[in-house]
Amino acid sequence: PSVGFYLDEQPITTIGGTLDVHVYDMARIESLAGPQGTLYGASSQAGTIRLITNKPELGITTGRIDGEINKVAHGGWGGTLEGMINLPVTDRIAFRAVAFYQRDAGYIDNVHGTRTYCGDPILDDEDNVVGCVRNGFTIDNEDVVENNFNDLRTYGGRAALKIDLDDNWTVTPTIMHQNTKAHGVFFMEEALDDLDVIRFRKEPTKDKFTQVALTIEGKIADFDITYAGAYMHRPTDGISDYSEYTAV
Repeated sequence: PSVGFYLDEQPITTIGGTLDVHVYDMARIESLAGPQGTLYGASSQAGTIRLITNKPELGITTGRIDGEINKVAHGGWGGTLEGMINLPVTDRIAFRAVAFYQRDAGYIDNVHGTRTYCGDPILDDEDNVVGCVRNGFTIDNEDVVENNFNDLRTYGGRAALKIDLDDNWTVTPTIMHQNTKAHGVFFMEEALDDLDVIRFRKEPTKDKFTQVALTIEGKIADFDITYAGAYMHRPTDGISDYSEYTAV
């Protein structure tokens, strides 16, 4: 990757693909063009993008809920439900939480089809195999036929505390979890009608992450001190249909 991505103070640029963070209740998004290696290290040769979340606010009780319903052309229905709340716990402690659910509608149809594999070989005059008769076993995808089967669901939440230890020192622990589940494939087959494919098994993909972060800010004499640390766990897995690779 040549562009660095940050979630608050933690880099989330990975070889397996940058995290697709659900953007809600953000303070700002910073887009820094040009080489940023001096400040943001590796993978920032072409720039850096930072997602800065809203932090808890002391002495304020506030919240909001947002919803959306949408329809994809030639596809299904989707929508989003999001909410946040900020609560004062004490005069020096505040809590902020975010929750979200999003469904992106599918638009690819998995249509009925069969595939018959090679059976009897075809030999040339020297008994070399030059082809085959397709009279081997046949597979059928009737049990996985489905319209708009490539839907995507994303859900999760974020929680944070702001703790003022005194007039100079503040501690902010944060935890965020996001789970993304996709089904089907996001391409079509040229030999079929538009937005149609023939797949012979379910193809789920899961991508989730959990981030735990801690920021400590304070002042010693005339010096401002900041500590930022974070840990992220990101398991991913998926299943793909490779039945076409055995067809010769």
